[in-house]
Amino acid sequence: MVKNLPLLPLIAMVYTSLVHASEWEVFTSINAYSYSDTNIHEEDWFTLRPYQPGRVSFLFSTAEVGVKYRNWTISAISRYDYWSEFNEDTGELLYRKGNSLNPELGREYDIDLSVNHIRARGLKLTYSWHPWRYRRLTARVGLSYLTADRLLDGGIYGAATEVTEDRYAGDLLVDYDGSQDIFFEGLESSYRGSGKGLALDLHLMWQIEHFGMVALDIDDLMSEIYWSDTLFNEYRANPRPAEIVDGRLITHASVSGKQGEKSHRQQLTRRITLTSRYILARHIHILAEVRHLGPVTIPRFGISFNFTPTTHLDLYQSNFTGAYEVAFHSRHFFMSITADNNLEDEVAVDKLLTAGVKLGFSIPL
Repeated sequence: MVKNLPLLPLIAMVYTSLVHASEWEVFTSINAYSYSDTNIHEEDWFTLRPYQPGRVSFLFSTAEVGVKYRNWTISAISRYDYWSEFNEDTGELLYRKGNSLNPELGREYDIDLSVNHIRARGLKLTYSWHPWRYRRLTARVGLSYLTADRLLDGGIYGAATEVTEDRYAGDLLVDYDGSQDIFFEGLESSYRGSGKGLALDLHLMWQIEHFGMVALDIDDLMSEIYWSDTLFNEYRANPRPAEIVDGRLITHASVSGKQGEKSHRQQLTRRITLTSRYILARHIHILAEVRHLGPVTIPRFGISFNFTPTTHLDLYQSNFTGAYEVAFHSRHFFMSITADNNLEDEVAVDKLLTAGVKLGFSIPL
């Protein structure tokens, strides 16, 4: 024993270095969630269902890889957001055009469509701590610096009537900023402009002794992306059928307005999620969650089977969307899949109105 005493300082140094090394982790994650309360995105014409009225359709996806040291993380991030909001008439027109169905001739459609789209990459710095040194309350803020190359921010408003196939009459206001000229050149037009900006996320979690926990997540609590040299379109389209006056054919100008390049400030769609976990028994917890995105509030409930303090299997179901989620969480790995009732039909994958996937793991160094 005495002969081994000189080795004790060396053993202590090695142990200390291992402890500090364990404070480092590398991690990666993927998180994608899409929802639509209308079936405007169906692709299989032979199994096409009747139009289901709705007002929103969106997709939010994020991929992240980074390192964590104690309370700090820094990561490279890639995100793709697409938010669209519309009225019932616009949704039906999108449904008909997207599925090669002619609109009703002579019917006036009330058009109201707003879109907010971005594709961006960047760096994210996150810090977590216990406010007021209260160990049961955890706060985390994440600040992302983003560089973007895809933009669509604005909308189309007014009224349109199809008088003959693919010929319209009406009065439409087209007002959007974008990286493409989709109005005249379509989706095949070249991209232009670039954006740079910041987005702030907030997470709060309160562990309630002998009860459970409550967590609040706000993605893009504050955000602003500054675009330079991006395309702006401000047009009024009021096509009218040609007329014969005194034996002469009179045609009417259908589009007037302006187009050019300018700077633009874009704000991203704020997403709020409130989650609670109630300890029903040692290994069984009751789950409740509410997501709020623009005009949509999505509640759901679930049950969690807890194997260890950090390992649990969660099952969620939402009557609002008809969607189910199966999620597994452990200390260094998580995975979840979300799908709605349409998945019960073997040919209905393209008909999912709610879908999501999460996957991530971390490796201690």
